[in-house]
Order: sequence, then C-alpha cells, then structure tokens
Amino acid sequence: MAENTEANSRNELLMKFVSNRKTTRVEEKFPVREFSMKELNVLYLDDDKDVLDSYKSIHRLDFNIFTTVSATEARVIIETNDIHIIIADQRMPKISGLDFFSSIIDKHPDPIRILLTGYTDISSMISIADSNIIYRHMSKPFTPEEMKLMIKNAAEVYFLRKEKQNLLDDIALADENIKLMHN
Repeated sequence: MAENTEANSRNELLMKFVSNRKTTRVEEKFPVREFSMKELNVLYLDDDKDVLDSYKSIHRLDFNIFTTVSATEARVIIETNDIHIIIADQRMPKISGLDFFSSIIDKHPDPIRILLTGYTDISSMISIADSNIIYRHMSKPFTPEEMKLMIKNAAEVYFLRKEKQNLLDDIALADENIKLMHN
C-alpha cells in the first residue's frame, strides 16, 4: 500500500511539473511546426491503374493525391508540384520503383520515398535493404489504415527534416553575421 501511495505522489509531482513547465527560449523562437495531413502532397506511381484509382478513392479526403502509371509523368508532377511523399511500386514493366527513386534523388532529394513490394525476390530485397534512398518499404497487401499511418510517419520525418534545415540555415546566417561584426 505504501508503494502505491509513493507512486501516486511521484505521479502528482510529475504532473505539476509538466503542467507548470515554462516554454524554453528555444521553443519560443523555434516552435515545432504542426502539420495537417490535408497539406500533404503525395505522389503514387504504380503500373496498375485500378490500384491507383482505389488508393485515390480511399485517401482522397486524407491528403492531396497525385497518381500516375508513368515514370515520365511522375517526373513532371514532381517538377511542377511541391511533392512531400512519393510512393512507388517496385515491380513495374518499364522501370523498377528503386530505379525510379535513383533517377530523381539528385534533383529532388527532399520528398520521402516509400517503396511497395508485392513479391519476395531475394536479390531485389537485398538491393532494397542496402539502399539509402528509401525511407521505408511496405509489403503488399496492406490495409488503408497501414498506408495512412506510414504516410503520417513519413510526413513527420519530412517536416522535421525541413525544420532542421531551416535551423541550420539560421545558424549559418548568424555565424556569417558574427564574422562580419568581428572583421
């Protein structure tokens, strides 16, 4: 009984600390950016039009969806839109998902890349595992909820990376200003 009372006391103290905690200067200057799933621009490349139509139908209210069966059209979409997340099927007739990602990463490194796999070809799985160009791979079949969660997690990574880069840019600018003041 004494252990339970002691645990309750620790929990009460912790709750008081958390509720009374003041925002730090860093948090005031650089608040964590909240994002809305509806802000997300998601590109889905797959050679199966029915899969794309189904995906778009299921997730049309969750985020902005761009779909295409063509790698060439996918490149145009990436060039003309601020795409945050790219989903590509690994096995397509003209280009694999991994090869597609490899072809765009130099020019478009920011979007988070998710690779869908529907088969177990060992050599392809080793290539995927050794690749540093994808955020995650997802095996088919998957539920709409699993896909939505994967996209939510990828979005968090995307916006955290952007926030980190903004902070690094601010630090570099401040460093330059300090150097100018001392010269």
